[in-house]
Amino acid sequence: ADYEVEERMTIDVIVRTNGDVVHQDWARPGPSAHTGMTMDRTAVVSSVLRSVGYDRAQRVLELEFHGGQVYRYADVPARVHRELMAADSHGRYFVRRIRGCYDYRRIPARR
Repeated sequence: ADYEVEERMTIDVIVRTNGDVVHQDWARPGPSAHTGMTMDRTAVVSSVLRSVGYDRAQRVLELEFHGGQVYRYADVPARVHRELMAADSHGRYFVRRIRGCYDYRRIPARR
């Protein structure tokens, strides 16, 4: 292509477990778009999840899905992360024990 995209705008959204949007803001890529946090993720064998990261100090679980979407779940106990990583089915554990149980936000995927 004869052009380059120098900067993309993203929408920063926090959604409560009941589906209410409690925060929505435009953000430029970079530390502010990622809430100043970078997280290493571990690849998992799953038909749903591609990788999983966890920040013990912040109690934040980060999940990357095969479609490329990345979500951060707030106030997740370390036990939940351990159980997710040890589960026979990461996708089934996510559906039963994480989805709908914790506040979350979609974050821009890393390039």
